[in-house]
Amino acid sequence: MAPRERQAWLDVGKGAAMLSIMAVHAVERSLGPAYWANPAADWPSLATRLRQWTPATGGAWELVGNPVRWIGWLGDLAPAVFVLATGYLLARAPAGPDAGGPAPEGYLRQVSRRLARFLPMFWIVFVASAAVAMVTGRDAPSPADGAFWLSLVGFRATSGTIYYGAGAWWYVGFLVQLAFLAPLLVRFLAPGPRARARAWWLLGGAVTAKAVLLVALADSGQLDPTNRGGVIVGRLPELAAGLLLGVIVRGAPDPQALLRRELRLPTAVAGLAVGFLAAFTLAGNACAGVLVGLGAVGVCVHAVDAGTHLAARGLTFVSRHSLAIFLAHPVANQLTPQGPVPLDAVVAVRIGAALVLGVAAGIALERAYALAGRVARAVRPGGVTAPAA
Repeated sequence: MAPRERQAWLDVGKGAAMLSIMAVHAVERSLGPAYWANPAADWPSLATRLRQWTPATGGAWELVGNPVRWIGWLGDLAPAVFVLATGYLLARAPAGPDAGGPAPEGYLRQVSRRLARFLPMFWIVFVASAAVAMVTGRDAPSPADGAFWLSLVGFRATSGTIYYGAGAWWYVGFLVQLAFLAPLLVRFLAPGPRARARAWWLLGGAVTAKAVLLVALADSGQLDPTNRGGVIVGRLPELAAGLLLGVIVRGAPDPQALLRRELRLPTAVAGLAVGFLAAFTLAGNACAGVLVGLGAVGVCVHAVDAGTHLAARGLTFVSRHSLAIFLAHPVANQLTPQGPVPLDAVVAVRIGAALVLGVAAGIALERAYALAGRVARAVRPGGVTAPAA
């Protein structure tokens, strides 16, 4: 693995993506969702999808409201950066049980290790949300629902389960599927003369498969779960793009310098623009995440060096706690008003507070998870040792 400073660009990209994801959830809840990048069976016409991005008028607050709405909506494709980064790190990981590569323990041992990295943390916030729901009288999440138990094991692949409890938790379902797929991908792209060709074929096949599925499911309720990633083929193109990048830089003494040559800045910016436009169409959503993810990575490898500036350090902090923030920020997002409502000073403050407290909620979740681990080890037989004489 490259030295940590070589990964500053990746941390900054993931941190920015996490803030963008928090923003889209706050904006969608308060100001309304976008049709863009969200194909569904009742998707309106292309003209309507494009018209939604025209500036709203009606008051001074709209001068602020329009960019807030636009910036928030862009977060709908921000998970592509995380998925692409996951593929990149998978392809560059050394063999071993802790890195996802082939190991003496075998396939199931590798899967269990991956599941153990995130499921217990998800259980803490999920069960806590159920307890709050029972106290406040909310109807979900509730153990009386079949979706509750499916969500508890990470199944979020249908329209009734993908957003159960919190919209952001669809990512848990993706991670569960990835835990089973990752060891196979690492072996498939093991170092060798055909690794790069295999990565290219995987990327092309993933984009094609997703495009075919989106068109085939256009009039069904399964379109959104498939596109979002509840079914892993929906995120396989971005994962494959990250794997390809990882294979390309594998063994390079300076991966960032090589990526700068492979992903020229004008090409990266063009990828962001084309990816944005592609997300307005059904089949275009098969490659929109890839283009946006590669574009974001391209910008980061050119813009970030050692990550020593204040903004870079802040984004790196968010990146390193991103999983917990992703899981916990829907709790803080309840501070935003249920809309759509017009943007005013009160709504703007509530959105800003939700973003700040979302990060705090993630840190609190990590602390609770660590405390639960210490308690479990202490009460386990043999977990407490006598002090030295």
